[in-house]
Amino acid sequence: FFSMARDGLLFSWFAQIHPKFQTPMNATLTTGAASALMALLLDIETLADMVSIGTLLAFTIVCSAVLTIRYTSKQRPYQSATFIVLFILAVSIAAFLVVFQVHWFFWSIFAVLALIPAALLFLQETVNIPENFATPLVPAVPLLGITFNVFMMANLGYATWIRLVIWLVIGVLFYFLYSIRKSKLAQPITDEATVDDTEEIELEELPKDSI
Repeated sequence: FFSMARDGLLFSWFAQIHPKFQTPMNATLTTGAASALMALLLDIETLADMVSIGTLLAFTIVCSAVLTIRYTSKQRPYQSATFIVLFILAVSIAAFLVVFQVHWFFWSIFAVLALIPAALLFLQETVNIPENFATPLVPAVPLLGITFNVFMMANLGYATWIRLVIWLVIGVLFYFLYSIRKSKLAQPITDEATVDDTEEIELEELPKDSI
């Protein structure tokens, strides 16, 4: 909450810092109270399923982000993203068909179809490689991560999926009604800030002897 509020995606109230302890007091108190309330009202199995599906979804997004960053180029900005979406879609359908015990012939079709965008990702040229730590064996590791995450998510109950969809809808609505307008990335850069930044850059580029 604190980081999102600091970036303008949530109310600035969550970004307030305690004057003495220098901690995000409002964000900490809010999340703590919400967690305690959920623990009081919901049973442990429901909470475990909610935590599991949220964590698995986050891991799936991270794996997708690794592939997107590694293979997205300016010449073809949407090509790798298209392959990733097609792979996730095919794997998801195959996973749910397996969970619902549909005949192996049908889920195997989508499993084979998932191999096509996966193979195309293997043929993609690597564009961005981090200088420090880089995920090894890309795209194999992210693709396997997506596959395992999706299969585990498919094994969770339908009630858990309904809760996830409700939370996602609330989050998307909040983003488009509030966050997209208040985000700091959406704020225009003033001329004064641009001039100051330029002066700082020029000052840094001057030789030490000339200062």
